Amino acid sequence: MKAIFLLLFFILAFINLYAADTGCLSNQASATSLTLNSPTGSVNLNAGDKHYYKLTLPVSGKISLTTISSIDTRGYLYDSSCNPITDNDDTGTNLNFLISEYLEAGDYYLLVKGYNNSTTGNYILTNMYGILITTSERNFKIRNPVETRNIVGDYQIVGNTVLCVKNNGECYDYTGASANNNLDLQYIDTDSVTNTFNNSSQAKISIPPDSKVIWAAIYAQGHLPNKTKEASVNLLIDPMTIKVPGLASTINSIPQQIDLLSRSGSSGYTYSTYSEIPELKGKSASAVNGFVTVANVKAYTGTESSGLGNYGAWSLVIVYEDTSASLKNISVFDGYRSISNGKNETITIDGFLTPNNGDIVSQVSIFAGEGDKNIAGDKLFFNNEQIGNTSNAFYSNISSDIERNPSYSNNQGIDIQTFDIGKSGLGLLGNSQTSANIKFTSTQDAYYPSVAIFSTNLYEPRVCYKQEFLDINGNPLDEVIIGDTITVRTWISNMKKDDNDTNLETADKVEITLELDSNNLEYNENTFKMRNLDESSYTNMTDDLADDRIDWLADSNTTKWRVGTGADDNDGGQLLPNGDGVDNKKAYIEFQTTLLTEGNVTVDNVYKVSYENSLLGIRFGDESPLNIGICTDVNSSIHVGGLPGDFNVIDENTDISNIYLGTKVVSRPSTVNVISLDDSGEALKNYTGEVTVHLIQGDFASACANDDDSCKENACNGAGSLQNLGVVSFNNENTSPLTFTYETAIKNASFQISYADENKKACATDSFAIRPRRFNLNFAPAPNLLISRAENKTITYVAEDEDGTASTGYNEVFANLVVTSLLANPNGLCPNPNLNLQLPAVAFIDGVAAGNSMLGRVGVFNIVLSEVVGSEFASIDAIDTLQADRLIEESNVNITIVPDHFTTTAPGNINNEANFTYISNDLTQMAIRLNVNVTAQNSNNIVTPNYTTGCFANPTDLTIGYNINLGNMPLNIRYREFIVGNDINLATVGGQLTFLQATNNPLPATLFTNANNGTAPLQIRVNFPRTRNNPINPFRVNFNNFFVSDNTFAPNFIVSNQATRVINENATMLYGRTNIPRSRFQANANQVAFIYYEAYCDAACNQALLPNAPASNYTNDPRWFVNPQHTALSGTAGAVNQKGFIPNNGLVTQDANPPHLNQVAVSYDGTRNLPYKATMQNTPPNWLLYNRFNLNPLANEFEVEFEGSSNGWVGQSPHNTTTGQGGTTTTNRRSMW
Repeated sequence: MKAIFLLLFFILAFINLYAADTGCLSNQASATSLTLNSPTGSVNLNAGDKHYYKLTLPVSGKISLTTISSIDTRGYLYDSSCNPITDNDDTGTNLNFLISEYLEAGDYYLLVKGYNNSTTGNYILTNMYGILITTSERNFKIRNPVETRNIVGDYQIVGNTVLCVKNNGECYDYTGASANNNLDLQYIDTDSVTNTFNNSSQAKISIPPDSKVIWAAIYAQGHLPNKTKEASVNLLIDPMTIKVPGLASTINSIPQQIDLLSRSGSSGYTYSTYSEIPELKGKSASAVNGFVTVANVKAYTGTESSGLGNYGAWSLVIVYEDTSASLKNISVFDGYRSISNGKNETITIDGFLTPNNGDIVSQVSIFAGEGDKNIAGDKLFFNNEQIGNTSNAFYSNISSDIERNPSYSNNQGIDIQTFDIGKSGLGLLGNSQTSANIKFTSTQDAYYPSVAIFSTNLYEPRVCYKQEFLDINGNPLDEVIIGDTITVRTWISNMKKDDNDTNLETADKVEITLELDSNNLEYNENTFKMRNLDESSYTNMTDDLADDRIDWLADSNTTKWRVGTGADDNDGGQLLPNGDGVDNKKAYIEFQTTLLTEGNVTVDNVYKVSYENSLLGIRFGDESPLNIGICTDVNSSIHVGGLPGDFNVIDENTDISNIYLGTKVVSRPSTVNVISLDDSGEALKNYTGEVTVHLIQGDFASACANDDDSCKENACNGAGSLQNLGVVSFNNENTSPLTFTYETAIKNASFQISYADENKKACATDSFAIRPRRFNLNFAPAPNLLISRAENKTITYVAEDEDGTASTGYNEVFANLVVTSLLANPNGLCPNPNLNLQLPAVAFIDGVAAGNSMLGRVGVFNIVLSEVVGSEFASIDAIDTLQADRLIEESNVNITIVPDHFTTTAPGNINNEANFTYISNDLTQMAIRLNVNVTAQNSNNIVTPNYTTGCFANPTDLTIGYNINLGNMPLNIRYREFIVGNDINLATVGGQLTFLQATNNPLPATLFTNANNGTAPLQIRVNFPRTRNNPINPFRVNFNNFFVSDNTFAPNFIVSNQATRVINENATMLYGRTNIPRSRFQANANQVAFIYYEAYCDAACNQALLPNAPASNYTNDPRWFVNPQHTALSGTAGAVNQKGFIPNNGLVTQDANPPHLNQVAVSYDGTRNLPYKATMQNTPPNWLLYNRFNLNPLANEFEVEFEGSSNGWVGQSPHNTTTGQGGTTTTNRRSMW
């Protein structure tokens, strides 16, 4: 019973040990994903925390997981189902766990926690996947894959250092005697990109133009002083960056191999890294040639105290195929050895065979670190013969054939050297040689070789082939289609490529491998037959293995042929050189295949060979057969026709799920896709051949009831061609574009596809319209100008094609269209804002419709011609074409309509009074009055509403013609528009008064007020300049015409709306004054002084121009004549006051307030005795002021004398009063003649 219990206990314990971890299961979804080969940031671990991580391995490989921290961590690794795999605490005194496992591809989980629940601190979790790390010297082994070793091609190695000596901040080529450790080395940085290690340098890749990279790797070396192993590894897994000129992306290279060597007596490590660069594999020369930039090489700057010194460098190795090169063995060895006094390293190279005769072309390249330029003792041997610098083989030298930036002679401990060891160089490799060795030694300096590359041309028979394609009967191919059987005939020989090809070798035990092009050909079983060397007929072969000289390996679509003299079921025979190309030294093989694809097919059969040199017992190509070339140029292309199924036409940029054809435009190139379909018509099918496409008229879906396929087929076959759109070719394609242009509008077009020699037809499943591009409006006689008089116009609507001409075939009635004409209402100020135009509604004929319309209203009208949705020309496309693409583009134009003409009224009496006007500077109160109404009208003489200010009225030009009938006229004339009031002008007397836009003084649009709606009442005032001390004689002004225009300008076109009115209106112009002759009064109170209004007229005057001519009289001056027609309209004498006194405070005062028209009563207060004489002033309007002695008088003057009642002579007192009251009233008078 106890035994059973114990067994049960162990079983349960065992089950529990390997059961899924519940904590892992519950944290799968929230686990943090790790990036392979990339550490986490610093992570805080609190007491009792459990951190779960997820990692995904793309392929099987080794993974190492550890933490970097000062706290004690423990790690647990689980599979994708959270079953435990392993766990680790630490070893010895190490606080960090280390889990290193080889795992299959898939998902895994990692738990990180403290060793106990009290652990608190920070850690960094690192992982290294696929990285091999050694911490001891690693022996040299061949690195490049077997298929890259014996190739027709070559290799190139380039590289550079990343450290330099600087002077004033700039790198230079140091040639002094100091060793590296004594130099303050600094970074070279050619790309200025920030990295962990801010260094970068360049070297130039230069492989032949027609070559192709088949393998590439990058190596680096350097010194990491004062670093632990873990710290060193973490630095080295930070990727180097590689920028190749022909690649868009930067390559991030993480090492696949890390070699670390510690140095006795000092901390830190020297290192070497290796990483393959798959990004370059398969790239052509054009994609890789040029300067490659490598950055973030791990190296330190400054001086280094351990005696070794700082150094760092990279080297890039490229192996490439080149059909113009010879067959070579290329062996890339890498390892990591410390070579110092007494420590040697020998690399043995084998697996090659140099040619039996002729030149040997061979070279060796070495990449090594820490070879000081100034410390001797390093030596390099090939086949026990010393090569290179015999006193110091590794002296910080990079071969001169490597173009670099920068390029120094002292590369601070870095050597990348290549040596010619063939016959043309050192002559260290001979004919028929199968092995060699490279040896490193030193007597004092320490250095670290990590790469050795060996290359030599090989023993190489020129096995080649010629391939041709025949029909099933062995005749040359004529026409074949997909599914046909053809014969492949190939012959194999050992012969020259050209006349320069010499020293052919014999090939023994020759086996040919053919990799059949499975994309284009399918092998027909048991159709092989062979005619070997010196055989006269073909022998049938089976597909079975090792039962005859041909095997068929169906799994790999490959066949092997054992050919040559003596070939049997197991081994190939001998192919002697066929220098003359004779047939009996050729092996012929035939077999049959089925054509799988159509079009211009290039058959990519790949022929390879393996053979041996029986004298040396060395075989070539067993592990990786060698590609062989073509003996003579052949054409490997076959034109394979396809079996047509069905065809359709769809719009470009659509797929088979969208069978609709959208609306097209007349004369616009349109592109559609002709597609090849299988018999079901539902799937695309590749086709090779030609079809002919016609544009036809027809809507088969609508024409055939119930979607009758037979009806549609008959309609398609019977459709006549509108236009042959040409031949469309397919070359193993299912889609071929077709661009076409059609010059006529049509509502229901489609496509007809003819194929199979025109015997079969298919029609597109959809119909479509070809519409005009846009509408346009023309107005005769100037069709391209959108400005017109308000008159009858012929309006032409045009449905234009892509080229702007009328679209033939567009014959729509106007019921399917809509035209609107809306008034643009500027600022909402038009008095009649809802006016529109009555436009013609006429049918289109071949894209043109014309009709008359009275454009009788002024303004800017927006005219829009568009289609009515639902009745549009392309309504057939309503469900598959967007409205914006389906509808004809609307015509949307603004036309400006201006008045046809203006009319004016007669001005009537133009004088200020009945027959005269005083000359005056004041145009507001005394002027000739030209009052007229200007009205805008259309061609039917109807007032055009909305010709108002703020709406559509424009500034107006006005010209008034006049003449003056007197030679003694003023030099200038003054005029203004009274309502505007601020456009006073002073102009030289001429024949016209002008208000012009050209001189910036037109009559403003504000004169056309909304209240008058089309009419402007003009009040023109005219007069002449007047001076107050220089009178002039009367003259007459005759006004003979008004000319009004509103000029609206457009490019190359002016609409001038004019009004001319002939008038005959005269105005008599007088120079006037007020005159109160000297008056003597007997009494003191209320004495009347008479006021006269006079016009100047001297001896040269035409008295007929005076208002009362010829009966005019004068008062006290015969040059001044009384104007009896003067009324108060032309002004009064104004206020009267004694000169020198405040108004109304003089000794003599007026008896009443002004104005005084014909007389004024004055009174003397008597305070100065009698007689008393006073000078008086009166203030008439400025046009009645005159003083011959004063240019700017403010009043006219007159004298009054108060004498008293005596008649005797009295004298004058000193106080300007009359002496005595009893004196005479008689005085002396002067007469004027």
